Amino acid sequence: MTASKFPVNTSEKIKFLFDEKRYEQVLKLSEKKLKVGKASPCIFKYRGLAFAKLGKHALARESFIKLKQLDPNHKGIDQLILKSHEQTRFYLLFNKFKSGDTKDEILFELGDLITQKLHGIDKDFILKEGSSLIELYHELMKRDGSVDPSKLSLVIFNHLKKSEPFIRAAHSLIESKTPIKALEAISYFSSNTLFCDCLKYTICIDLEIETIIKLMRKRLFEFENIEGCIAKYLPIINAISIQSFLNEYIYDVSETEMEKIEFVKKKIENDEQNICTMPSSEVFLLTLYADVSDLPHIFREKLRKFSPEIYEEIIKNSETELQLSENIPRLSSNKDLVSSKVQEQYEESPYPRWKTLNFPIAPANLENIVKNSLIKCDIQSLTQKQHLEVLVAGCGTGKQPISLAKSMANVKIDAIDLSLKSLSFAKRKSKELQVENISFFQDDILNLPNQQKKYDFIACSGVLHHMEEPEKGLQILSDKLNNQGLLLIALYSNLARQNIKRVQNGIKLERINPHDREVRYLREWLKIKLRNDPITKIIDFYSSSAFRDLFLHVQEHTFSCLELKKLLKSCNLKFCGFSLPNKTILEFSSHHNDFKDFYSLDAWHAYEQKQPNLFLGMYNFYCQKIV
Repeated sequence: MTASKFPVNTSEKIKFLFDEKRYEQVLKLSEKKLKVGKASPCIFKYRGLAFAKLGKHALARESFIKLKQLDPNHKGIDQLILKSHEQTRFYLLFNKFKSGDTKDEILFELGDLITQKLHGIDKDFILKEGSSLIELYHELMKRDGSVDPSKLSLVIFNHLKKSEPFIRAAHSLIESKTPIKALEAISYFSSNTLFCDCLKYTICIDLEIETIIKLMRKRLFEFENIEGCIAKYLPIINAISIQSFLNEYIYDVSETEMEKIEFVKKKIENDEQNICTMPSSEVFLLTLYADVSDLPHIFREKLRKFSPEIYEEIIKNSETELQLSENIPRLSSNKDLVSSKVQEQYEESPYPRWKTLNFPIAPANLENIVKNSLIKCDIQSLTQKQHLEVLVAGCGTGKQPISLAKSMANVKIDAIDLSLKSLSFAKRKSKELQVENISFFQDDILNLPNQQKKYDFIACSGVLHHMEEPEKGLQILSDKLNNQGLLLIALYSNLARQNIKRVQNGIKLERINPHDREVRYLREWLKIKLRNDPITKIIDFYSSSAFRDLFLHVQEHTFSCLELKKLLKSCNLKFCGFSLPNKTILEFSSHHNDFKDFYSLDAWHAYEQKQPNLFLGMYNFYCQKIV
């Protein structure tokens, strides 16, 4: 360091020591200055940050609170206080878990902290508490509702990618020149229970892990003598097979792999006597690349004996859904051209495919949900009812109605969708999760005016923007509300989807069909082209039906906040607030001192111009009919 850059006062010295990662010296120097009464915002800031780096989060929080007392408008201070509080809470609960406490209250809050609030675990903590963390991950995966599965998978994969054995195996796999060398690496992954369980748990949304999966799949399929040693690789083959089924075989396939896939399929087709003389390994490995639910019975039986796990996930569940579909009432037949096209898309590609979801330990009544959120509405008349009538308009494969059934107390839910296949999936999942207060119907929003029933709460997520006239759809939903009824709506943001629209325009020019193999190659090209774009971080980029929904939908509209304002006004609805994570709320409040701005679409429009990816998921907001 040159003389001119040497710290000349206490604040500069403390900052210099912190930047040099000399955290204990930061604490000693700051303590010395505080004893002689030389407190300053800078001293408390770096004292708090040093405590946090040393894992002393309760002391960090105390320092940040004192910083706020000295400088209430210090940039980011509320986030620092909140994060240190959450870190303190995490360590307290984690120690309870280590001592054997696995009650729902502990696991649900730990799951929320490591996935929603702390955004993973740092490397030092992983090195110190690795085995206990792995136990926690397994418990969270087993406990339905305790955590957002896709976010937990990211935490797990980040943990694994900091492990030296995992790194060595990945490098060995990537650099292997012979099948034998590759299989040595694959044997490590096959023995890694956490890795295999995570692949079976939810869709992988990590591109580095995706590369490892694709390489393992290719090497296993290429290996000529795998029949005799396949049992050794059974765990990883089961895992990749189920992962491939979950992501609907979204990964690109080389010409060599495609030739072998076609060769195996041809052997199955030519087995006219149904004697199935082909090796079990060929049927087994085919599940890494293709849906085998329609295989002839004898091949399915061979698969059932060899891998009951794959048979249950792919074949048994498909048979169950087919049976359930026979008892789902059809309330209307589509006459609308756009509805027919949308229905066709979701019959071909039910969206989304999922295994589990995040929900609270116990449901809460609507009054408490409103009180504990930023929803600004009057629901006094609804609180007098014994139960609430709820409609999910466009329920897809059931995530939203099942989540509402688990989250809201005293509700009876009607869930409608155009797609019978989506509804069959939804009904199967509701039975698995023991949800009994949902009735599923095949119906169109446009048909609702023909029915007498009205509702206290209507949820319509990601549906209206796929209608020919979104305003007409919203007006129909508004008309189906009881007095003081609430609407929860999700619509695409024009600003957040600018890059998506560019891709969609390119797809139209190239005339790419959603059924073509070209879709896989398009995705590979986008992985490179949009490497640092938030689009590649969202779950819809990682499965076939979701990718189709994201880029190749037959019908789509987008909106701005100002257009939302106009849309709500035309339907006689008032905006009651966005549903947003705490981090976004804190960031917005740091730019807006007036609390009324939370309910101003003009204020949100101005803020979105500075944060164009703010609503990349969708605008999720509540509204209520103006009486």
